[in-house]
Amino acid sequence: MLAIAERTAAGYTLTVAPTRLPAISFLGQCSGWEMGVEIVSDLYGYMVHKIWEREPLPTAAAMLRDAVNLFRRA
Repeated sequence: MLAIAERTAAGYTLTVAPTRLPAISFLGQCSGWEMGVEIVSDLYGYMVHKIWEREPLPTAAAMLRDAVNLFRRA
């Protein structure tokens, strides 16, 4: 699964979908329990981060926290 957030003139475009990646790319090299993120920003440029997370609980908790925060703002 690949999640993408892109800033546009109208705000942000958000997508999540199964995506085929080149095996030589940073995210394409994640395997098993590894999760990666690529960030491109005007302030810091290109950054990559990878974590090995064997349990799904921390990710599920973070997603739930994000959803709660989004609904609070709405």
